[in-house]
Amino acid sequence: MKRLYSILPALAVALMLQGCIFEYPDCPEDPWKHVEVRFDTSLCPDAKPEGMAVFLFPEDGSEPWRYDFTGIQGDTIDVPPGRYSLLAYNNDTYRVSIKDRNDFSLCSFTTPETGVFEALSPLTREAIPGGPPDGTESVSRQPQDMWCGAIDSLMIMPDNSVRILGPEESTTGATSDTLKSVIPVTLREAVGDITVEISPVGNIDDINQLCAVLTGMGSEYSCSAQKPSGKPATIPFAINRDSPTSQTLKGKLKSFGRDKRSREWVILYVWLNDGHKFYYKFEVTEMLADAPDPTDIHLKLGPIEIPESIGEDGEGGGGIDVGVDGWDFVIIDMES
Repeated sequence: MKRLYSILPALAVALMLQGCIFEYPDCPEDPWKHVEVRFDTSLCPDAKPEGMAVFLFPEDGSEPWRYDFTGIQGDTIDVPPGRYSLLAYNNDTYRVSIKDRNDFSLCSFTTPETGVFEALSPLTREAIPGGPPDGTESVSRQPQDMWCGAIDSLMIMPDNSVRILGPEESTTGATSDTLKSVIPVTLREAVGDITVEISPVGNIDDINQLCAVLTGMGSEYSCSAQKPSGKPATIPFAINRDSPTSQTLKGKLKSFGRDKRSREWVILYVWLNDGHKFYYKFEVTEMLADAPDPTDIHLKLGPIEIPESIGEDGEGGGGIDVGVDGWDFVIIDMES
């Protein structure tokens, strides 16, 4: 077991011999208990984080205790007896920020905002052509893989046992499960994978550049509720043909899951060899809602036809409508 805190070795030994850490001057009178944290990955068997962080939030609202572990094996921790809430998540976070990490109810994952065309030009920041009204959705970077566990209420007893309290029992003190010196933490996937395939794509060789976005995703993930949260977000992602001669476009993105407060669209942005630009919109609300596994979704879209050329007057063939800001568009009905 490793703690987050950085202290000189000699001082650490001296303080530990006294049963106290200097960040916590009010040491409890009761001896600290030695309990094992054990991670359960049965709901996410592919989870392989470099390390895990566990936060124990005392019932009195004081600063939480943090414990860091290498890998996902768990270890023994020293903790004062008492009642706590618990959060656990992987600590190898490089594309995800943690908001309100010291508050059990508010703690959430989030990612920085970015440009609509991040997959094409990361520095571009402009309104989403064809997307939700400006200001109704943020444009957020994709998260990395995250795994999260939460326990609303548990008790570390003076006899070194651990009692997990159910929702209706956390106020009465009744217990739903008692374990000898073990805190079992069930982990869930906080980030899902979505693959997008558009096929066939006619006249695909007339495309010079392309990228895509998916609208209507959650901008955050609530750790305690273990579901998407925050305002709706649009997620940019790269998309391209899967071989030099293929007529299929494929892309992949990660998200915290569906926001469910608005309809969801895949928008494909295309720049032609002659400099014209347009987008295709595919409504995917029902496809996302009907996916059997919300953490592994496959969207198959198309067919579409890329126009061979667009006239200088901005009017093109193939069902393209003239839009704003130089963008022409085609709306593909995938759900009728």
